[in-house]
Amino acid sequence: RGRPGGGEMRASAGLQLGAWVRGQGAPQVLARRVALFRLPVARAWHTLPRSGLGATRFAVGGGGGTDGGGAQSARFSLGLGLALGLGTLVCQAAGASAHADARSSLEHELGALEHLSIEFPHMSRAELRRFLRSCGDNLARTEEKLRRNRDWRACTFPLRREDVLEDLRRGVLVQHGADRDGRPILIYFGNHYRPGESDVNEVVRAMVFTLEQATQSMPGGVEQVVLMIYTPTGAPIDFTLIRALSACFSENYPESLHRAYVLPAGPWARYFWSLIRWCFVEAVRDKVVLIKTGDSERSAVDIDPLQLPMLLGGEEDWVFNAEQV
Repeated sequence: RGRPGGGEMRASAGLQLGAWVRGQGAPQVLARRVALFRLPVARAWHTLPRSGLGATRFAVGGGGGTDGGGAQSARFSLGLGLALGLGTLVCQAAGASAHADARSSLEHELGALEHLSIEFPHMSRAELRRFLRSCGDNLARTEEKLRRNRDWRACTFPLRREDVLEDLRRGVLVQHGADRDGRPILIYFGNHYRPGESDVNEVVRAMVFTLEQATQSMPGGVEQVVLMIYTPTGAPIDFTLIRALSACFSENYPESLHRAYVLPAGPWARYFWSLIRWCFVEAVRDKVVLIKTGDSERSAVDIDPLQLPMLLGGEEDWVFNAEQV
């Protein structure tokens, strides 16, 4: 301050900053906005008082001076305004970059779905999208997974009700009700499963039939299901069944689970989940919610109580009846 050409020197800082931003490869919008921002900066510097040595003494030593306080205040305001302005520019640039990334990701997904729909015309866009996302948007991995799914379906279907009627009547996995957004609710009754009384593969087939029925009943715009896992005291634990279900559903029904509620989840259930959680992919593990027996904990279930049986903490007077299957 006080030197000839000081205002011009400071005004040139805007030019240098604009050149630096462009040199760093930042978004062009940031460079343009810095160029626009430098003009008011130059004007502000030119309007500051220039009373020379007296103002300098005031600013440094805190002494007198006719305009030192005004100059100091003006320069402080300018510095604060410049910092806030640059912060805004950086945030705007980050927002523009994020928007560009999202648009690029969407274009990539649409292009991949178009490609996949040609090779797999029997599958809906929603199904293809779930497979694509489960493979991290990797097109090659998605194609490989879809081919395995096609082979699995050729061996599994058609699957008729009478083929799995005996296991359906055990009521291990039952479709009943829907959540607030219309997602079908599947209820797994842990106390209905009897290891040794039925082949694990046959139990899995019955569950596949139930899941297929739930998928076909989904209203428009709904692509996932809600799973309620009822694990009362004494419910048997079969690691073989758990591994078979995890492998089948993650491989052939990826991204189909919205949320899985386990209840009542006492200390034993929580310990057991800590052991088996690694049998499931991360996308499934993150969707599991353990619910205790108290009413306050059960409020975490985002389902209309009228759509939830009393056995699961709801208000609906419903129990499974094998004769109605």
